[in-house]
Amino acid sequence: MTAATHQPVSGQPATGRTDAGPGRRSGRQGVTAVLRSEWVKFAGMRATWLLLGASALLTVGLGLAAALALVHQVRQGEEVSTDTFRELPAMGLNFAHLFVGALAVLLVTVEWSSGSIRTTLGALDRRGPLLLAKAVVVSVTAGLVSLVSAVAVHLLSLPIVRPVDPALRFADAGSLFHIGGTVLFTGLVALIALGIGFLLRSTAGGIVTVVALLIVLPTVMALMPWDPVNELGRFLPLNAGNGLLTLSPPPGSLSHLVCLVTLLGWAGVAVALGAARLTRTDI
Repeated sequence: MTAATHQPVSGQPATGRTDAGPGRRSGRQGVTAVLRSEWVKFAGMRATWLLLGASALLTVGLGLAAALALVHQVRQGEEVSTDTFRELPAMGLNFAHLFVGALAVLLVTVEWSSGSIRTTLGALDRRGPLLLAKAVVVSVTAGLVSLVSAVAVHLLSLPIVRPVDPALRFADAGSLFHIGGTVLFTGLVALIALGIGFLLRSTAGGIVTVVALLIVLPTVMALMPWDPVNELGRFLPLNAGNGLLTLSPPPGSLSHLVCLVTLLGWAGVAVALGAARLTRTDI
């Protein structure tokens, strides 16, 4: 009757339910706990609110600047459609997405750079819920910030635009469609960047890749004098997202459905690649 009779043989892993501490619960409780933990990390990062704030300021600031410029064009005798005014929230969106992408990458890579990922993964039975929780936190939060920013652009630009375009309404179908597309586009960009973060596990490499994918590659492909390259460029995230937000697409453009499927495909592939590295490789 000694304490040794209650201990596992040296070198053999402990088994049974008694080894599952509070951090190793499975099922819904486990996923909920991981989600709560990831939100605490996300909200506690100083970069979170700096980058989200910069994203909102860019969206609102460039949207209002574009409203003033378009109103000036109308007063100079140029024709500007009502749909163009409805699309004001998208005027600064491409730049705002750089901050969203950087935030999504940081949410992942900061744990690898600090070494805290070992503690995080050590408290989990499976690694999948970690990626799921980070994806929900960053995409939903980025989408909500985008929603607030887009609504702010519409509301603040109405007094500027209405004197030259009385047909513009905040709650008309076109405006609501554009706002919804803005939120969806932003959430999917966050997922693409998150997948890249999990795949590369490097802050610098992840952010450079996001910038290259969202800004550099579309610009380079558009400048190349080769039609097949230009055609492929239409399926990049930036161009697909802009196509989704264009209320009156020109003839020959990708349909809204094709643009949406393209964005979903990019997000799905990025997250799948990140998940594969997370679950199949060591820390």
